[in-house]
Amino acid sequence: TGIVDELPALDASLEIVDMDDVMTRGYIRLNLKDIPGTLGKVATVIGDHGISVRNSLQREGFGFQVDGEQIMPDIMTIYPAREGMIQSALKELYGHERVYGEPYYLRIEE
Repeated sequence: TGIVDELPALDASLEIVDMDDVMTRGYIRLNLKDIPGTLGKVATVIGDHGISVRNSLQREGFGFQVDGEQIMPDIMTIYPAREGMIQSALKELYGHERVYGEPYYLRIEE
């Protein structure tokens, strides 16, 4: 017998779901330029993609400078949202005038 004969049978009742439609919650880590109004502008981008921010945390001790500009890391936890909406928001935030570097998203599975 081959390896294929040893595999369990697939359950035909399982549904394949597009990853963009999967609801997840998690956190988004951003490095924000320390300019008044930055957090509001970034939260607006996130909200425009149908995502609700649960909370936001900035720890001053983790700030750093790049070319004389102060950068403040921010971690936002979000309520469950569709993966496609989250990826869309991250894409828009990457390159946003108030965001330094690439945003990072980590799913929180329950």
